[in-house]
Amino acid sequence: SLSYGDVVRTGTFSLDNSHASGLGNEIIISLDEAIPESVEITPSHTGYICKGEEIRLQAAEGDGLSYLWQLDGEDLPQNEPFILVGDSGSYTLTISKNGISRTSDPYILEVHESVEGEIAADGDLEFCGTGAVPLSVNGLEGCEFEWFRNENRIQCGVNPNLSAYTQGEYKGEVISDGCVSGSDPVTIVAHTLPDVYLNQIGESTICSGESITLRANLQSGVIYNWYRGEELLEETGHLLSVSESGNYTLHVSNDHCSNTSQAKEIVVLAANAPECTVGIAEENLESRVYPNPFHGSFQVDLPHGQELNCQLELYNTQGNLVYRELAERGTKTLSLSLDSPGFYTLRI
Repeated sequence: SLSYGDVVRTGTFSLDNSHASGLGNEIIISLDEAIPESVEITPSHTGYICKGEEIRLQAAEGDGLSYLWQLDGEDLPQNEPFILVGDSGSYTLTISKNGISRTSDPYILEVHESVEGEIAADGDLEFCGTGAVPLSVNGLEGCEFEWFRNENRIQCGVNPNLSAYTQGEYKGEVISDGCVSGSDPVTIVAHTLPDVYLNQIGESTICSGESITLRANLQSGVIYNWYRGEELLEETGHLLSVSESGNYTLHVSNDHCSNTSQAKEIVVLAANAPECTVGIAEENLESRVYPNPFHGSFQVDLPHGQELNCQLELYNTQGNLVYRELAERGTKTLSLSLDSPGFYTLRI
């Protein structure tokens, strides 16, 4: 310090004593304001940084000053009034000029480790219809996790798992000790499930010798596979003609997905079933069969006044067709050689 009357100046002074001492000689004392009395390190932000990040340490600037940065007592190559650092430790700065030096208090920098996030998928990254892809991101106990779809946050907390029900680009972030590490994104693709439903042309219950048609919704770019029970049928179109009893389903597939219809039950009755012979009364066809019982042959009085010929069908008790003939109107004699005696049904 230098005092002159009531004025006190503190700093670094230089003395110019170039003349011989004496009462008449002038002594010049000057203050070098470039050299600070204390050196302070100012960080660009306070607190810790995460591994891979950097912080700027700044000191006062002045003409002719030299700077020596040190980390844990080891000299650093930088000689500017600022420095970018990313390693943990104790940083100090010494400022010098004309043989005068000032050293700062240590600045302690903490660098927290971050956990590298990586997404793992349980299965394919594609699904059909209302499916999902289970995703998980690696992390340590105590970490927090955030999930993003198309840059929008959709889940956060301590659960590292996510079920991706929607198509999009997914990214997971791991928050550990205040540091965030993001995974590389993965893309989930949701394919459209082909629609499949069946209509029928006709009744679900038919008589032997008849058929109905099952019809599926027509789609492009799909493959049709028809089944009766577990039996794969030959038909590969969207229409199927059915003349046998069973449960029928249709399996439709495209390049990515497949779907199966609900089963359609078709019942085929024997030709001599009551449901299959009521047509005679309904059509007001009157006919007479004699003799009954018969041996070898019998006669049929076919209805008169009909514009069309009649078809005669004879069935055994198992519903099997054993004889068929197209007959003209009038009286028809049928001579038959049957394998076994029994009850037979004549259908006109």
